[in-house]
Formats: sequence, C-alpha cells, structure tokens
Amino acid sequence: LNEGLVKVVLDADDDLAVDNTAWLVLKEPKRVRTLVVTDGNYFLELAAQKDPMCSPVFKTPAAYEADARSGAAVMTDYDLAIFDRYAPPALPAGAHLFLGALPPLPGFASDGEAKDPAVVDWAAAHPVNQYLNYSYLFIESALKMRGPDDAAALVEGDAGPLVLGWTSPQHRVIVVGFDLFASRWPLRVSFPVFLANAIRYLGGIQTSGSEAM
Repeated sequence: LNEGLVKVVLDADDDLAVDNTAWLVLKEPKRVRTLVVTDGNYFLELAAQKDPMCSPVFKTPAAYEADARSGAAVMTDYDLAIFDRYAPPALPAGAHLFLGALPPLPGFASDGEAKDPAVVDWAAAHPVNQYLNYSYLFIESALKMRGPDDAAALVEGDAGPLVLGWTSPQHRVIVVGFDLFASRWPLRVSFPVFLANAIRYLGGIQTSGSEAM
C-alpha cells in the first residue's frame, strides 16, 4: 500500500476503548525529478540511480545546450538540475547542484586553484551535511571560489570554502568547488549520503530525521 487511509485497531479488553483505534494517512513519497548534465560520471550516475527518492534523467552538456538553443524550457519537467564539471551559458530559475564548476550567476568567481586543500570545518546543522564527517576528505585540487556576500560556506577549507550554499528568489544553489575525480570522495560512503541529502534539500523534500537520507 503506497497511499491511502489505514485503520489500526488494538484488540484489547480495557476500560478505555476509545484509544484502541487510530487512523493513519499514507502518502506516496515524492520523487525528485532530477536532470543530471554530465559527459559521464560513473559514481554520480550510480548514486543518483540507486537513490529511491531520485528520478534521474541524464543528458550531455551538448544535448542540454541544444535543448536551450531550441527554445525548450529546460527546467519545466524537473525539480532539480545537477551540473557535473560543466556550467551552462545561462542558468534558468530553479534548484541546482554544481560539481566542479561555478554557476553563471553574479557573485560567483574563482581566484585560481588550491592544491591539496584540507577541510577545517563544516556546517554540521545544515540539512545537506546531516550524518556526514568530512575529516578524511582528501582533495588534490579545488577552486578558490567566492560566492555572493550572503552565500554560506557548508564545508570550509584552509584555502577557502569547498562547498557553498546560496538562495535567492529565483535560485537555490549548492556548489561543490572541486572535481569529484580530483578527490577520494566518490570512494567513500559520505558521497552518496551527501548527494541524497542535497537532492532532498534542493528538491524540497523534508530533510530531518530519517528523511534526510
């Protein structure tokens, strides 16, 4: 039973029969319709496909740009877009996760690369970071990225933020400032957990308790 009204009755002979019956409304969980724009990333594709709350569609950057040039509303059918090592010429309104690339939005910029950056802190209370420990996140190189003044550093490195979060009336964005293949992250269980958290957070699904995963 995926959805409906469930009646639960406790078969007990006691003095207060009124509390022996309960009703529960079941709703089918919402799946996040996710556009994944990548030239190929085994770890990202596997994690998205295995997430029961994610309904992924994969496109190459070339196919995405062809859709955009044709005038298609590229985000109409999706709740979230993930851009892997690619930034589109323009960013439509909506929720977006960038991996190893910066969004084409005012305020986001890079001052080159940092070699072997070390994680020094992270925003443990943020929904994207639930159940995560970044202490052993080894990274070969990362962008020395900057975001708008009101952007939040979700993971902080010794050379600047490694993961940024930012929200505006038109956009909800998470930016990972390094290529997954320039790190050991895809080989650690924390990566699919991060991706699941990000999909739920950006996709508008409750991210407290067990729902965060």
